[in-house]
Amino acid sequence: SDLQPDQVERLTLITPEGTLLAERSAGGWLIVEPAQARGDDAALEDLVRLMDGLQAEPPIVGADPSRYGLDDPAATLILHTREGLEHRLEAGIDSPMGVKGYVRFNGGDVQVSATQPRGTLARPFEVYIDRRVVSVASTADSVLSWESAEEAEGSWTLSKRGDHWFLPDGRRAKDGAVSGLLAMVASMRFEGLDAAPQPAEGAPRASLIWQDELGERRIVFLGESPLGMKALAPDGRTGSISDFEAMA
Repeated sequence: SDLQPDQVERLTLITPEGTLLAERSAGGWLIVEPAQARGDDAALEDLVRLMDGLQAEPPIVGADPSRYGLDDPAATLILHTREGLEHRLEAGIDSPMGVKGYVRFNGGDVQVSATQPRGTLARPFEVYIDRRVVSVASTADSVLSWESAEEAEGSWTLSKRGDHWFLPDGRRAKDGAVSGLLAMVASMRFEGLDAAPQPAEGAPRASLIWQDELGERRIVFLGESPLGMKALAPDGRTGSISDFEAMA
């Protein structure tokens, strides 16, 4: 294959679910269609690698594409490069002989691939959405605060000096408790994402605020929703999370 993965700037994935269009930016992949969202970098890079690494037997010259499910492909992946080139992979039915599949490259003749790409290409579009609440991990947290509207949950602020965290009165915080909280933030995922940012109604339930190399960032917990707690992410996305109580 003459595909250069690092030159791919856009991809189009067409399946029975519809059309997914994603663009590679300096900060990672962005989904443009069917709705704008931050893309899951690993999942989208897997699509690029799939086409780049796919091995196939020589073309079956003159084969009828309809016999192999390629008149109406189960999935079509198109990679667009910075030079304006397109690389198209169409996946048909799986081969009954071994773990192989029928494919077509750039509109050519039918080929037998060494793997079955149909299953990967036909996955639901939601696997390509980045559901991390904090999509850029902090490496230099210096201040950490919890502001709560609930008396029982309290509010507090910690400052980092050296390798340890301290309360304003000089008492040292439990390193394990702080690292556990930060790990929870890093692993937090949206159960459901709103199509557009949702304005807050009334006072928020709580806010987690921290200072790092990107400046001040915060997660605002807005209130209960059918899927859990509605949260506003640092990048402006809103959605529901399920692990608020553990954090609080």
